[in-house]
This record gives sequence, C-alpha cells and structure tokens, in this order.
Amino acid sequence: MSDSLTLSPPTLSLGAAQLVVAGCIAKASSMDLPFNISVSDNATHEIAFARMDGSKITSIDVAKGKAFTSAGHRAPTRKFTKYAGVGGPAFGLHTTNSGKFR
Repeated sequence: MSDSLTLSPPTLSLGAAQLVVAGCIAKASSMDLPFNISVSDNATHEIAFARMDGSKITSIDVAKGKAFTSAGHRAPTRKFTKYAGVGGPAFGLHTTNSGKFR
C-alpha cells in the first residue's frame, strides 16, 4: 500500500493527443470520410480537437461527447449501445452530464 495521500493517474500528454488526432485524420482520409475528432484526458477535459474540411458542423458536439464519455468511463462508447440505446434499460442516460453522454 502506498503512503501517499494523493494519486497521480497517468494521462495523455498534448503531444500524444495530437498523435491520436493525426492517426484519426489519416484513417478518415483513407476512407474519404471527413470527421470531427476530439481527444479528452482521463478527467474528461478535451485536450485536442480537429475539424476536417467538409465534416458536419452538427457532429462537433457528438465528437466531443463521445470523447467525454469514453474518457469518463475508460471504455469505448460502443460499450453502452445495448444498455443506453433506444429500448435499453438505461435509455435516457444520454441526457445526463449536460447532454454530453454519447
């Protein structure tokens, strides 16, 4: 057991977040699909964002919400589809956290 009274969980650096964004841009470009890309740290704060030319303005908040949800739960957002999607037992969860849960 640690004697420390505080914890310092690992988090992405800005440089690492920018690498994630660059990788996402490369993948989206190879598929000819313009995306909005958001990367959040382990405390759910956005640390990098890119809006590719031609991406939908209406999906900016979706990208940011998915990054928030994934960071906050330390899991991909697809994990919640069965439970929080339409007809799921936790449907409505998307209205929590100021509507940022995606």
